[in-house]
Amino acid sequence: MGRKQDAVEWYAAAVRTWPDRWSSTANYASLLPEWREAERATLAEVFAAWQAKPPTFP
Repeated sequence: MGRKQDAVEWYAAAVRTWPDRWSSTANYASLLPEWREAERATLAEVFAAWQAKPPTFP
């Protein structure tokens, strides 16, 4: 993932906007039905990076 920090910042924005949807990986299949499992796994890596070190919000 070449732009990991960008991805984490975008994910943080999604969590701030819809915390009930994006604060967990449990809903990925229903939120992203057209995504392949490999794509969801990549997003789960972004989620893990966000959870480990959430970016500060200005």
